[in-house]
Amino acid sequence: MSADTLLQLEQRLIAEERPFAVVTVIRAGPPTSAWVGAQALVDSEGLLHGWIGGGCSRAIVIQAALEAIRSGQPKRIRISNEAAMPDADVELHTMPCASNGTLELFIQPTLPAPLVLVLGSTPTALEACALAQRVGLRVCAAANVGAPLVALGLVHVIQGFNAEAFDQVKPQMIL
Repeated sequence: MSADTLLQLEQRLIAEERPFAVVTVIRAGPPTSAWVGAQALVDSEGLLHGWIGGGCSRAIVIQAALEAIRSGQPKRIRISNEAAMPDADVELHTMPCASNGTLELFIQPTLPAPLVLVLGSTPTALEACALAQRVGLRVCAAANVGAPLVALGLVHVIQGFNAEAFDQVKPQMIL
């Protein structure tokens, strides 16, 4: 997978508000098929796109990436059989391949911004929508009158503002 294709996938997942993690090789000790700077993307379903080494490290990388997505925190992992000084910032894994190569990877999760559901179209509700957008939150609004909400440029507007509005918010919109 080319760098451009990987970037396009990343942009699509961001637009779809789906979480993912980018995995970058930061150290590759021979023998290994990976190289420093190689990248892959792991989506929230555990699919790995790109190349960060052979099949030996694949399951470890996917699991570590899913953990980073769940926690929202970046991490470094080392997959190796060589003795290393303990490092509190690096998660150690045993290399399952007989080749005994070493990989060190940086995993950076990307999560959609938290979602705010605003009920109503009063001036206070409109200001809450505008403020939430200004600080980078995703906004879904529900009200009987949609025109003032649409004027704010909201992507998600639900007609009506009763408890059923919560059922209309797609599960992938909520973290």
